[in-house]
Amino acid sequence: MMKKRVVKAIVPLLVILAFLFSAVPVMAEEEEDGTGVFTFEDTEYHVYYVGSEIVDSELNVSIGGFGSTLQIRNGKIMIVAWASAVVDGVEIDSYQVSTSSDGIYTYLLETDQLPEKVLLYPVEQDEPIVLWEGEPGTAPAGSAGGSEEQEEETGDAADAALPAEMIGAWHGTGTPKNGGPSIDLSAVIEADGTGEYVFIQDDYTESYPFTISNEDNRFSVDIPEDNYLGISACGGTWEYTDGILKLDITTEFAGGGSYSYTAECEKEEAEEQPAEDAVEEPEEEAPAAEDNEPYDIVLRTLQDGEILEKGFAGEAAGALQELLGVFGEDVPADGIIGQATMKALHLLQEEAGLDMSDVLDAEGFEQLMDSLRN
Repeated sequence: MMKKRVVKAIVPLLVILAFLFSAVPVMAEEEEDGTGVFTFEDTEYHVYYVGSEIVDSELNVSIGGFGSTLQIRNGKIMIVAWASAVVDGVEIDSYQVSTSSDGIYTYLLETDQLPEKVLLYPVEQDEPIVLWEGEPGTAPAGSAGGSEEQEEETGDAADAALPAEMIGAWHGTGTPKNGGPSIDLSAVIEADGTGEYVFIQDDYTESYPFTISNEDNRFSVDIPEDNYLGISACGGTWEYTDGILKLDITTEFAGGGSYSYTAECEKEEAEEQPAEDAVEEPEEEAPAAEDNEPYDIVLRTLQDGEILEKGFAGEAAGALQELLGVFGEDVPADGIIGQATMKALHLLQEEAGLDMSDVLDAEGFEQLMDSLRN
């Protein structure tokens, strides 16, 4: 597996020359167990191991002390360090990282076992910082109590927690500030402040992950570099009052110019089944006939020329999620095809011996259902 330890940034020529002639190394050193310090671009980071857990059969390693180090340069997000872990004597690299406003990075690693050692690689050096080493599952000594600075940071994180009523699925409409067609906006907000939204305006649809913070009531969108419209940055502010989530959003483009709109969203409450209607049914096998309602909904939508892919929202997305659940994949039934739904689809395609695809048409759907039922 390739280690993700490279940060790409465009730097003026004079700065490059100054760096080459000064030859100032990036310093990294280990402190007490569970903590470390390194320098990146004249900024010193005192990092500490928060802990590890297994989520959805993957190892999540959390490391704090990064503060507000999420930097965006020329439309690229810069991560100053990547984590790896040693499991059964084998070092495994992280392949993805999520950030939060409390300065804690959570790294994802492809293993379902807890680590015996946690390492951190600052991006401009090869030698890692050994943040923690011990029996798998034991608490890191440097993070349980931590320094006063770490405890203060943890307290700030608690103060920055989102209101509980904001967690969940939202839907509403947006109005462009300079005029234009109305916007349909859906979003799902997780407890850790991350989420994903779906923006629909006429025939254009986009869906990207975002991070929302209680600190200064701001949010930012994680825009990929190769996005279709050449978006360089997207974010804004939010306000929650009397059950209405109001968003003030600005999108900036690499070629210059910006697009701003406001949106008001209401929370989508899950429908509760009346107690008297709840009937205990015997365990059923996977759907086997075309009269299955979720099957019919998905197939009818695809036969009408639609394609199910990431960002698709609606009844067919919810029906697909229900079918994935029948075949043993635990995905949120929110009616929006996001990362979790695509991952479950890929797993079932692999199980059925089919090529994994990010788009699902009528032919591919019928092949998948036939293979899973046989």
